[in-house]
Amino acid sequence: MFLLPFLIAMHSSDYDDFALRLRWESGDAYCQQNLLEEAEAEYRAALAIFPECPEAWLGLGRVYSRRESWDAAERYLRHYVGLRPDDRDGLLALAVVLLGESRPADAAEAALRAARAAPGDPGAWLLAARASLQAGDTVSAVDSWSFASQAGGTAAAEALTWLARIDLAQGREDRARQLLEQCASAGYAPACFRLAKLYFTWGDFLRASEQASTSLLIEPDGECSDSARLLLDSISSTGSLVPLPEP
Repeated sequence: MFLLPFLIAMHSSDYDDFALRLRWESGDAYCQQNLLEEAEAEYRAALAIFPECPEAWLGLGRVYSRRESWDAAERYLRHYVGLRPDDRDGLLALAVVLLGESRPADAAEAALRAARAAPGDPGAWLLAARASLQAGDTVSAVDSWSFASQAGGTAAAEALTWLARIDLAQGREDRARQLLEQCASAGYAPACFRLAKLYFTWGDFLRASEQASTSLLIEPDGECSDSARLLLDSISSTGSLVPLPEP
């Protein structure tokens, strides 16, 4: 007598779970294709089924972040972080939004929480370093780059190049050169350019030209490409240092 309503309830629950998952997974798929209106519709449909669906809150945060609607994105992401306070993805997404709102100190705090939740993820440490630097906290930025440098690969090269830039700013040119040579030998274009610029200031135009050319060979349209071309033009035309824009 009581078995049929029980089975119906179980079937209804399974259907709702399936429909919920279908909605937020469809939202993720649309978001990956940058179809933001379609993604938002799917996430809101998921919330209509289950108002505390974490994936839908995260998805809406990402949608509004891509639209650069920072206030709305922050609201959605803070709700998600409230549901999953130690989730790396949510904290990193929140950090990006806080940077977009020109709140680097708050962004650094969120990124550091993400990094501590997933200490093996160099991306979290790099974002924490970037936010700390924008907030004027060089000490915290250096600490985060030091953690990122342990990961190896491109993340380590980026971190070590930034550490070299700090060394250069503080007059430690020999240590900066050692770090830059390590990263340049690994084929990291920004390190090649920084090394070229350092050699140029020392009057070593041959090695400066070699490193600037290597930077362009690796990344013809990279972040340092315009500055590398200006440096090569300066070497070939006058051999004197001209102001170079910061990439």
